[in-house]
Amino acid sequence: MYLDISNTPHPYAWGSRSAIATLQGRPSTDQPEAELWLGTHPGGPSRIDTPDTAWKSLDQVGRLPFLLKLLAADSALSLQVHPSSEQARQGFDREDRAGIALDAPRRNFKDRMHKPEMLVALSDRFDVLAGFRTAERSAESLAAETSRGKGMQALLESVSSGEHLGETVRWLLK
Repeated sequence: MYLDISNTPHPYAWGSRSAIATLQGRPSTDQPEAELWLGTHPGGPSRIDTPDTAWKSLDQVGRLPFLLKLLAADSALSLQVHPSSEQARQGFDREDRAGIALDAPRRNFKDRMHKPEMLVALSDRFDVLAGFRTAERSAESLAAETSRGKGMQALLESVSSGEHLGETVRWLLK
């Protein structure tokens, strides 16, 4: 049996004002719609239409081991780092023991679930940066660039093209 599910898009500033609405076959708004979550995540469980009621929250029916997010970006997204399963459990429990509220701005772990991701682009063009070089490779690249006399200005220019972003982030964080 198939059930219709729906959810309200998350209005992050980087979102498109038309892509999700077009996908859903509804008029677009002048507000950004960045992410459409489909699943049982407590931060926005999907709604299902059932024969016996008008709608029910999907998490009342069962728990899904994944969250499907449709992203509609009109501008660059922030750098995101996702924990492993063990890191997520430990971090969530640590913040719970510390009494940090789930909606507190300083809370990092909103649940105990890890966040593996897969990207499937539905548009003709979508650029993404995933991961960093190892520290050793980054150090080698940085040494090679500076030994050629290019200096920091050239390195920063190459970073703007995405060429050396990983080692620059590490350098800035040190």
